[in-house]
Amino acid sequence: MNTLLLDLGNTALKWSTPQSIDTPFTFVHNSSGLISKNVVEQWEKEKYTIAYGSTVASEWIVHGIKQELKKLSIDCHWLQSENKYEGEFILENKYDYPHLLGADRWNAAIGAISLHPNEVLLVVHMGTASTVDAIVPSEKEYNYQFLGGRIAPGPAMMREGLARGTAHLPSAFGNYLDFPTNTIDAITTGIIDSQLGLVERALKIMLKQGLSPRILLAGGAASMVEPYISKEFEKVDVRHNLVLRGLAVRTQKTL
Repeated sequence: MNTLLLDLGNTALKWSTPQSIDTPFTFVHNSSGLISKNVVEQWEKEKYTIAYGSTVASEWIVHGIKQELKKLSIDCHWLQSENKYEGEFILENKYDYPHLLGADRWNAAIGAISLHPNEVLLVVHMGTASTVDAIVPSEKEYNYQFLGGRIAPGPAMMREGLARGTAHLPSAFGNYLDFPTNTIDAITTGIIDSQLGLVERALKIMLKQGLSPRILLAGGAASMVEPYISKEFEKVDVRHNLVLRGLAVRTQKTL
């Protein structure tokens, strides 16, 4: 059975097989809901028969993907958040309403645990939005808890919000400086500091509770912030495909 894994966000689509999650393909759809003919032709060439997906995208974007998969007779299953994942390890979802947790955050958490078993983790995912989620091992071996986390606009959304809401501000990225002396650099420095602040606050709270997490950094916007996160914090692991890895872990029983 030839299996396709899909990570569908509001800006881009990533896909791979369970065997190639470290070298995925990416298509930037920019919220259009339209998928490139080249992407569809590649799926057809690979003769995929089944797909497992994770999505937080708008309905019209998901609809466009579903239609293309249907044309190719690819049976697709979208793996959402759940109360508890039970596989090679157990992850309990402590969200107030577990089904309302974004599928990307849940699948990324499962992927993160598979990489660093028996560790306290802080999963930082930077894309259209930035999320910072805490995962801790329970007393029982191979048992973990997803404690919850923070959500804020990602770097591009912050920049676009400033450009839209304030007259005469540029919608471009500049340089990160200790004391910026022009507007573009001031905006860039403010955005990066805001992203670092999310991580710093979450880390500080965990350290106060006696938890020293490893930081896993992922997402399409991670490259912008990675040099500063790696400089500011210890135990940083850059992993760009945590959602696909989580999907691969969740589908192991069916492959």
